Amino acid sequence: FFLDCFSSAQLEHLVDRILPHAKPGAKWVISEFAIPGNPLTAPFARAIVRLLYLAFGRLTGLPVRVLPDYAATFSRRGIILSQEQRWLAGLLSSQIWTLPD
Repeated sequence: FFLDCFSSAQLEHLVDRILPHAKPGAKWVISEFAIPGNPLTAPFARAIVRLLYLAFGRLTGLPVRVLPDYAATFSRRGIILSQEQRWLAGLLSSQIWTLPD
């Protein structure tokens, strides 16, 4: 639960700074909150994530209020989703992204 502290622009900058130092085949392991695609559970997930951001914002001063689209950021840079597991009806997602050889 690290990438959700970044805005989309900040995440893009972070990935662009790290990628030149990554070797082919490098793995990026991610465990983050997610909004599931299921229309029945998505509204609940959105509400939970909104409340979490509100609480973290008040406690820490974190200005970010929405989940960054790290999947799009990685995909645009050719990093491939190689494994994924979801829990709590899709609210939690663990993924392994791989830099191609």
